[in-house]
Amino acid sequence: MKFNRAMRKDCVTANEDGSWTVKGGGWFWCRITRTDLGLSVVETAPGMMAKKAARLFVSEAKLTVEKHFSA
Repeated sequence: MKFNRAMRKDCVTANEDGSWTVKGGGWFWCRITRTDLGLSVVETAPGMMAKKAARLFVSEAKLTVEKHFSA
């Protein structure tokens, strides 16, 4: 298994407000925005953060946005 790797670009949707929505396997998704401190998660799927894999998904989602949509 490969951990902490960027996902494919087609997993990311650019929103009109400048944020990105990253969709993972099953019902995992999160909305990420760029702040002065870096990338920040502003919204996740309901109940997602209670899952063990959520932390890994969020870190991979940030890596994906950084790789495909770097400023």
